[in-house]
Amino acid sequence: MQPLAAQLQLSDIPTWGWILIGVYSVVHFGLAILAIVTITRTPRERLNGPPVVWILVSLLVQIIGPVLFFAAGRRPAAAVDPLAHHAEVLPDTGPITFSGTPGTSSGPRSPAAAPTASGPPASAPTASG
Repeated sequence: MQPLAAQLQLSDIPTWGWILIGVYSVVHFGLAILAIVTITRTPRERLNGPPVVWILVSLLVQIIGPVLFFAAGRRPAAAVDPLAHHAEVLPDTGPITFSGTPGTSSGPRSPAAAPTASGPPASAPTASG
């Protein structure tokens, strides 16, 4: 009698078996890559354990390792009040006032800065110089 491995051929695997193997492989490698990227980007103080251990668990314990990391490997981030955060970052500059619409004048312009019908303002240098 031959061992079981000698009796089975890859050609004996049905089509649905290959599809199942493909789906399992994509899920396994996708979860492992996502877990490793998340582990490396998460600050060390938010991890429950050393990052190297979580990387090894994610790689060696197939689908269960990454799922275990996402379920128990991270502490939640501290909640930040967005209104309090912006109040500290942006200084109070007083009320905002509008002096007019962009491109319009809010007062008289000096004659030197006013454009003439023949060309640029008098204070601008000319190319013929």
